[in-house]
Amino acid sequence: DLELQLMKQQSEIEIKSLALAKREAALMVQETNIEHEKQILIRLESKYQSLIRREQAAQTKENALSKKEQNLILEAKHLYRIQQEILKRDEQREKNLHHFDDTNSPASPHELYSEKSYTPNNLSPSSD
Repeated sequence: DLELQLMKQQSEIEIKSLALAKREAALMVQETNIEHEKQILIRLESKYQSLIRREQAAQTKENALSKKEQNLILEAKHLYRIQQEILKRDEQREKNLHHFDDTNSPASPHELYSEKSYTPNNLSPSSD
């Protein structure tokens, strides 16, 4: 009877030992899974940081291009204003030349501006 009880206790101990080993194995698997998941998270975080750096670099380039674009637009506006001023001056010069040609003055341009015809003070015909 004592032997039977000893065998029974030994069986219970083996069953508990197997159950404990099973739990340890499950914990080891769980620990392995956690480590694996940690490695995945580390890689994902690294990729995320890399994407953030790329986005920041792209934003910096975009800002620089935008600034250059703004400067080019300002320069183009300035050049347009200069062009308009030159065109206005050319138009005025054309008008002045046509007005000069339209006057029925018998004098040639050389005669009009010679020292004999005009005084140097006010460029009006001299009345000698």
